[in-house]
Amino acid sequence: MAMADLVAALPADRSLLIVEDDKSFLQRLARAMEGRGFTVTTAESVAEGLSQLETTSPAFAVVDMRLEDGNGLDVISALKRRDQIGHRHLRPPHLAPCAGLTPRRRFAPTSRL
Repeated sequence: MAMADLVAALPADRSLLIVEDDKSFLQRLARAMEGRGFTVTTAESVAEGLSQLETTSPAFAVVDMRLEDGNGLDVISALKRRDQIGHRHLRPPHLAPCAGLTPRRRFAPTSRL
């Protein structure tokens, strides 16, 4: 399935919260997701992410797990608590640890001997 097909299949609410302490990566990811039709809110720390959740209600969240001021799971837990109170359906988070992986190591082709 092509990326355009995946994006077209998303729900109408395409609000996204990104919590990432690497400012350069945060900006690139935000621009990329805005280019795919998302309304993006950003935060650079757990505290800022929690603050954003007080004023926004994102349909999606991308959260770095290792933030300078705490664990990204704190943001996910707050999102889950808020959504349970509001009776919104919350899918379990998809955790994809990537710490220490460079693009070459992540996408290097494998060879068979």
